[in-house]
Amino acid sequence: MLILPMLLPPPRSPRHTVRDFCTVTVKQHGRTTCYDCEKNIDLLTFLQRTGHLVVAPCGGNGKCGKCVVNVTSGECAVTGSGKVRACRSIVKEDITVDLDEAEGKGIEKFFSGISTDKTGIAVDVGTTTIAAAYCDGKNIRYASCLNSQSVFGSDVISRIRACSDVRNLEKMRDAVTNDINGLIRSLTGCDSAVENGVIAANTTMLHILCGVSPVSMGVAPFKPTFLDAKIVTDSNLLIKKATLVCGISAYVGADVAAGLVATDMLGDSGVKVLMDIGTNGEVVVNNNGVLWCASTAAGPAFEGACSCGMGGVDGAISRIGFDGRLNIQTINGTAAKGLCGSGLTDAIALLIENGGIDESGAFCNGKRPFLEKSDFNDRAYITCDVYVSQKDIRQFQLAKSALCSGVTVLLKKAGASLDDVDRLYIAGGLGYYTDISNASIAGVIPRQLKDKAIAVGNSSLQGAIRILDDRSLLDVLKEKTSKCNVVELSDDADFAETYIENLSF
Repeated sequence: MLILPMLLPPPRSPRHTVRDFCTVTVKQHGRTTCYDCEKNIDLLTFLQRTGHLVVAPCGGNGKCGKCVVNVTSGECAVTGSGKVRACRSIVKEDITVDLDEAEGKGIEKFFSGISTDKTGIAVDVGTTTIAAAYCDGKNIRYASCLNSQSVFGSDVISRIRACSDVRNLEKMRDAVTNDINGLIRSLTGCDSAVENGVIAANTTMLHILCGVSPVSMGVAPFKPTFLDAKIVTDSNLLIKKATLVCGISAYVGADVAAGLVATDMLGDSGVKVLMDIGTNGEVVVNNNGVLWCASTAAGPAFEGACSCGMGGVDGAISRIGFDGRLNIQTINGTAAKGLCGSGLTDAIALLIENGGIDESGAFCNGKRPFLEKSDFNDRAYITCDVYVSQKDIRQFQLAKSALCSGVTVLLKKAGASLDDVDRLYIAGGLGYYTDISNASIAGVIPRQLKDKAIAVGNSSLQGAIRILDDRSLLDVLKEKTSKCNVVELSDDADFAETYIENLSF
């Protein structure tokens, strides 16, 4: 008889006579669960094992400070009680952990102007946020959530590395399946599976969803196992027949391909650019019908990975204006808790415009009149608790230079220039809330393209809806993307030179 090992700790029981175990009580989603926990394990690892979502962008390496949980009784070694970092908290005694404050919903506002008479579900699986649209033949309803895989890291590289352990691959597959199922239930109001669906995602996310290891994409020559469109009939997924959109390369995935469908990037005339700004940055250029694409190592700066950063959830500062006083907008109008990517972009643009930072990105002392306060000259406060640090600005510089340089160099490869561009589409979470003018001031997009830019929001989900409505678009997409010229920027001399030039503001 084959006996499978237990992956999760058993519920609390009185069988342990030696106190090498203690009790961890977890409160989440209105439920309280008690577990036996071996002593001397870090709290983040334990919570991951028991299937609880704790955001850990750095993968639990102690670098990001985001895996904060509330220990309401008992104390952990090193960190004590109260709001503690789970990855640095060592379980030594009985404790109670309240995780409800760690929850969050993704951006719930999307776009309008799309209609379909088909019934089905469209899904965009982002590295940070998962968004879904349910079409019932008359109306389209939207919902989103944070990607539960974030416990394994904030970017695809972290998750690819985690998948070297097949148990982690299984956990991440279960996590994304459960996330999608939860969105479907919330949209349909029942537990029944939807007949048809279209799913777009980056190449790593699609591999994990299919239970296929993405490890080959983490090492040269970065080859995915599959890129073609696929039909998935997974009994665990509440979609009876799910069509996966085709991808372009290991790091320019089906989410970007779906974005081409959502815009007019598949046309044969003019010069157009699509920038998909998220945890990764992808750029596609269409020069009179010929496609060129590249991925830039932007990092998670635009997805809220800063000192007071957070994803596109309630309470995230999404817009900041200044007309003699600071004007702040948060997602869904709730109290400000932190900064998402668009809010960080606005803050840096305002610092530049008001002389708060110089061309090198360094703070200029005494020149932050619109901010709440300053602290040891290395922080600029937007509220009494939310600030931008010098380190945040440095990380932003790296990300914005990678994106801006990627556009410039890819245009050159495609035989065009910034002056030739007819339209720039800015997609992704940042592309929903971003202020185009501030994005150009901060250097996220080339300044020459400010008047040609349009923010299109979640183009991946829009494209998935269009394919759900008209499956022939998938054939057009396959034909176009199969001929796309994929450029590897990391080894390109022009990119390296342009990247250095674009680091300054």
